[in-house]
Amino acid sequence: MAVAAGVLAVVCLREFWPLGRALGAAGPLRWELAVSTGLVLAGAALGPRAFSIAVPVAVAGVVVGGVVRAAATSDAEHLRAAMAGTAWATLALLYIPSLLGYLLRLRAVGPFPLRHTLLFVGLVWLADVVAFLVGGAAGRRRLAPGISPAKTVEGAIAALVVTGAVGAVAAGAMAGLPAVAGAVVGMVLAALGLLGDLWESVLKRAAGVKDSGAAVPGHGGVLDRFDSLLLASPGGYWLLAMLHLGHTVPR
Repeated sequence: MAVAAGVLAVVCLREFWPLGRALGAAGPLRWELAVSTGLVLAGAALGPRAFSIAVPVAVAGVVVGGVVRAAATSDAEHLRAAMAGTAWATLALLYIPSLLGYLLRLRAVGPFPLRHTLLFVGLVWLADVVAFLVGGAAGRRRLAPGISPAKTVEGAIAALVVTGAVGAVAAGAMAGLPAVAGAVVGMVLAALGLLGDLWESVLKRAAGVKDSGAAVPGHGGVLDRFDSLLLASPGGYWLLAMLHLGHTVPR
């Protein structure tokens, strides 16, 4: 799973970086981001303590590289681009591999780690599908017209209700949760997934593009498909940990 997360992170970063270039960011070197991403995901796979160390070390490495490149130029325009690139690379690390790391950590929560992971991913994507279908069929009020005109209030409410109901039923069978706790998990994941989708829409609008790529027909880029899962990952991890399902309690 760590290898799969690494491949996914690299693909998403390849789509994320052009958004920064559209905003004037330059650098860093590709190998810097690759090494930093590998460090973050390796830390996530090894455990909570390693993960808590790997993230700031990876960010520090990117920042140091940016400072070195900035110090090598005396041109003001290139300096601004280098600093913007350092900031964008830091955001990239915190946004993609660091959040994917929580998806890896989810496998350490509870006696049925694979079931918990499948439940989590299934609920997040169920919320996406319900919001899309209901919003397209019955949506009247725009949720955030300046950011994502296709999203509707009706679709968001339907996603919360349906995901909560499915969570109440599925969480008992797959994670041993009572119905009320399962409903809460489902609704929280639906809300976080929606926020993750809106956050990526903010980045795309700022860069002046509709999609992050064209790798997934009908959805745009790979990042467009996984944006809701990224922000929901830490929420799912901490929520399940707080429900005392974990053999490994986060420290």
